[in-house]
Amino acid sequence: MEIYMNNSSDNKGKKILGYLFPGLITLLVMLIVLVAKGIWPFGSSRIDLFDNMQQVAPLYAHLWDAMHGDASIWFDWYTGLGTNVSMSMSAFSMISPFNLFLYLCPRDYILEFISVFTVIKTFVMSVTMYAFINKRYNSLSYNIKALFAVAYAFCGYVLLYASCFTPWMDIVALFPLLMMALDIMEKTGKKLFYIIMVAVMFIINYYLAAMSLVYILLVGGMYLIFMCDKKERCKKAWNVGIGTFTGIALSAFMLIPVFAQLSQSQRTGNTESLVSQYFSWISNPTFRSFSLGEFERIMMFYGMGLFFVIIFTGIHRSMKAVGYKNDEAARRFNWYAISLIAIVMVQAIAEGTNIMWHFGSYNGYTLRNGYIIAFTLICLSCAYADKVLVNDCIKKKKAVIQAVVTIIICAVMAVIYDKLPVNSYVAAFVFFIAVFAVMLVIHIIGVTVMKNGYKVSIVISLVTVEVFIGAFAMTGPPKFYTYAPYQYGDYVQLAVNATNNLGISSSPVDRVTNPDLSMNANYPLVMKRGSLSSFTAALQKNTQKETVRWGHSKYFLWALDSGGTVFSDALIHVTEAVNINKLDSSLYTLEKEGTEDNEYDLYKANYQLPFAMVTSSRLSSIDFSKDFTKLSEVSQQNSTESGYNWNTTAMDWIYLHNLMYSALSGDSDKLVTEYGKLSGTGTYEVSAAQTADINKASDNTTPDKSTQTTHVVQTYKDKISGKAAVYMSVADCNIGTSDANVSNLFRSLTIKVNGKQIDIPTIGNVSNKYYATDYNNGLIYIGTFENEDVTVELDYARPLDNNGEVSVGNYIFTMGGIDLDKLDSLCKKYENRQSEVTYTNNSVTVKVNGSSTDDYVMVPIIKSDNWTVTVNGEKRETKDIAGMFTGVSVNSGENEIVFTFKPAAKDKGLLISVLVLIAMIAIMVVDHYKNIRIPGWMQACASGVYMAIIVVLAVLMFAIPLVASIIVNIRYVLGI
Repeated sequence: MEIYMNNSSDNKGKKILGYLFPGLITLLVMLIVLVAKGIWPFGSSRIDLFDNMQQVAPLYAHLWDAMHGDASIWFDWYTGLGTNVSMSMSAFSMISPFNLFLYLCPRDYILEFISVFTVIKTFVMSVTMYAFINKRYNSLSYNIKALFAVAYAFCGYVLLYASCFTPWMDIVALFPLLMMALDIMEKTGKKLFYIIMVAVMFIINYYLAAMSLVYILLVGGMYLIFMCDKKERCKKAWNVGIGTFTGIALSAFMLIPVFAQLSQSQRTGNTESLVSQYFSWISNPTFRSFSLGEFERIMMFYGMGLFFVIIFTGIHRSMKAVGYKNDEAARRFNWYAISLIAIVMVQAIAEGTNIMWHFGSYNGYTLRNGYIIAFTLICLSCAYADKVLVNDCIKKKKAVIQAVVTIIICAVMAVIYDKLPVNSYVAAFVFFIAVFAVMLVIHIIGVTVMKNGYKVSIVISLVTVEVFIGAFAMTGPPKFYTYAPYQYGDYVQLAVNATNNLGISSSPVDRVTNPDLSMNANYPLVMKRGSLSSFTAALQKNTQKETVRWGHSKYFLWALDSGGTVFSDALIHVTEAVNINKLDSSLYTLEKEGTEDNEYDLYKANYQLPFAMVTSSRLSSIDFSKDFTKLSEVSQQNSTESGYNWNTTAMDWIYLHNLMYSALSGDSDKLVTEYGKLSGTGTYEVSAAQTADINKASDNTTPDKSTQTTHVVQTYKDKISGKAAVYMSVADCNIGTSDANVSNLFRSLTIKVNGKQIDIPTIGNVSNKYYATDYNNGLIYIGTFENEDVTVELDYARPLDNNGEVSVGNYIFTMGGIDLDKLDSLCKKYENRQSEVTYTNNSVTVKVNGSSTDDYVMVPIIKSDNWTVTVNGEKRETKDIAGMFTGVSVNSGENEIVFTFKPAAKDKGLLISVLVLIAMIAIMVVDHYKNIRIPGWMQACASGVYMAIIVVLAVLMFAIPLVASIIVNIRYVLGI
């Protein structure tokens, strides 16, 4: 008995080791790469490309806080004046088992810890892929199964995106389990595993889960067509349909809040008809230039040469086999394989298909479902491997020699890679194409020459070389990537160091600002300090528009600190500023200077208003939504009401400031006075050498952004009355809702005030002198003046349009001064009426005193359906105030106002999940005791609907886009 147990234990141990071995090989490769490249914890380098540093690390900081009881997982207090993160929870795979490891990481090292995440996830990818292959293709030799599993973990998709967007790797690691569950359901009819995996995928990441389900729909359709008879087709179609629906319904507690937020966020809003969008999708050319997008598209096939050779060799040999014409199963499988290759390949060729895979649009990350390419090719190779590959017994001496040669080749290739030019996509394109082509040719020769089978020992060495080259090149920041200033992850450490060095306290309500933008956008999550600044792509639909109207800058889906005024900052309760550039003592008082390696200083805002402001209810009757600048233009018949234009709101900040000031102070006088009278316009020429210097200084190094030899100077003069903080902006009214970078104004305007050139700080360059930038294109503070003349000179370095005509008349110049004496009086008026504010992870409680005249409270929280507001325990209706505040009526005497955040439709989603779970358990119990039979007509209907969907998708998603792509690409190449 004991021997039997030991044998059983030994067998079980060997089996477990068999599953773990591919993961251990992957682990070894990753550790070698981390050590060789000095990536943390073996050096100071990080895996912090693009979104990993821009959004993932800050959101992981939020998740870390939630795991330690310091935050609500559904809500972020710190960015965007408080942000619903329901969508981010799923989009960034925050509810993933992998994130349990985050609990063990010190909070200050979250960005560095992404390298550990990468190692763990690639390890699991190898293990799950091996588990799938072992289950589905059990008869294959162990060497082949392990090799193919490792190849999956180092496929082009993982090499590209693990360093850019680590949350997607969670899905890549679990995807083989989803497909294993599908395989089990197709063979046995058992749905439970599949239902659970569908639910898990959607809970973790709804976006990639949806893409995975489209893949299952298409691949399942091909399976039904080519591999099943009519009776089986009906039954399996029913199983896929009911299993998928149930799995999605189980995840409703996550999905419903996600889509509720999506419907309210700025990510939605395309008003074109579906037909118009479709024609727009299929009219996109595939390749436009040697850019990152094209490089990503090609890299999806890195490491796949071997599998192409195995598949097509296997198909060819099966077709040459005796009796092939009478072997219906072989013929059906070959067609099935070809259809699967088409499903995953067409998107790489036809951009219209690719866009539809991405549900209508994408920004960066060209093939976000690229893992299905590798998975499909590897699985098909498993099916044909026995026809192509052969296990060979290699002697120890020969094995050692082969291993040494393999290591030498890896080292040589690493050196060659290291010699590639920096920031050259073309060089990288050529390098990786060359590696792919050489390996492809070698594999073809190997298959052709070795008539008795392509030796696995040789294949292992070749795959090792290819895997190492890819992992070494792509893990961590590749040397050939070109980085925009906002794509450097140093801001995370800068925020950590500044917080620790300056002793910045954590608070969601006492907010902070970073006027010189040196901390990027998501620093509030790292710093644990509330702010307007945000790039979690989850703002309310109109929030960004409203911040622009208040004077703030606009970029993509961001909310930015730049462009705010001393009054707007006071309204949102900014109490401190952290900055590299020295701040004007008229507006800020230095609290603490940075020491050691911290170049930041901490300032106290001189003008502060309470978090909750008690005022008259007449505030609620003011219409802040008017586009005042546009209305002025319309009255002069220079514009129309139709078509929103961000930049025709350039003067709205003046009206908004005055309206708000009047409502809060009861003073009918203006807080902001408009200044700036055009006193002259001149033109001068600069030399080509000067233009080159200006291009370099303004970072306009590409030909399409070059400044011009003709410059235009506009001079504005005025006398400032009293003491005023003066702000100005220049807006291009011709660019509609686009970002500043499409305008000729972009990085081409220098500003002198009383003869002194002023800074236009921006992300990556706090000493920048050129307006407008991506991140600083709103109001610019030009100084505080008291009863003195001010001269502003605007020097346009790109004033000519495409026809060579001066086009500065298209720009709207705005200059206004905030009366600091009036603002000081307003602050003192409210100084003794400070509200008592307390908060929890998802609520804030404000205690104020109301009266018959002061019967309304304004709080700097953006109104949404996610907030429930009570006054003295009684639920109250609220109102949006000027796009950035929430108003609520209060009673005379003491009032306790409680804002509580709960994601919209969360309860409904939870109810659906619970009801489906109960129903599923009940059905399982009943089925256990009494086998439930599904009527044949229902299964037939399911099959009919399924086949109809497949036909529609085949035509609309593949055939038409493919034909259109060929035409569009030919026209693009010919310049037609």
